[in-house]
Amino acid sequence: MKCNRIGILGGSFNPVHLGHLSMAEVAAEKFRLDKVLFVPCKVSPFKIGDDAVVSDADRLEMLKVSIAGNRRFEISEIELSRGGVSYSVDTVKALQDIYPSSKLFFIIGSDSLMNLSQWHKIQTLLTLCDFVIIKRPNVDERLFIEGDIPHDCVERLQQNRVTGSLMEISSTDIRRKVAEGGSIARLVSPAVENYIETHRLYRHNSGES
Repeated sequence: MKCNRIGILGGSFNPVHLGHLSMAEVAAEKFRLDKVLFVPCKVSPFKIGDDAVVSDADRLEMLKVSIAGNRRFEISEIELSRGGVSYSVDTVKALQDIYPSSKLFFIIGSDSLMNLSQWHKIQTLLTLCDFVIIKRPNVDERLFIEGDIPHDCVERLQQNRVTGSLMEISSTDIRRKVAEGGSIARLVSPAVENYIETHRLYRHNSGES
């Protein structure tokens, strides 16, 4: 079946957790998405030099086992294959070429609104796709800094906000818990928990996410 409405959820996924999956589910249901692409970055523009990121292969495999069985979820390796710093505007342009007749929806958490004006070529990116803002707990959206974002784009961002029953989970906390020997059973899928344990990931890493 041809997909006409495609969600894009990018990130380091270091590791992918239940909060990521919940965001994708909420966006898919609210905006009637045919599928959601999980796009692991090669190098996040905001995390250049971060030594807490595990290998591309490990992050990719955790994504695969995490979304297994969900027909609406897929993985795109477009940023891993491209290499270098992963800029969302480049990714969306490339996905437009791959899916020329589809409408693209870029999914972010409301916490990302705080630095949205700092994103690479954000004005261009906002014209290429619709942003879907998933409200995260304990985030005061009144702190949203518009910066150089055009007024009409700000209005569209306001319209595409979704409130869902999202869990407050961060990859940083997960890595810290693993390093300290704590349980992450309710933070990641059982398959991801098993992968982390089997491959002894994050034993000494607790950096930012």
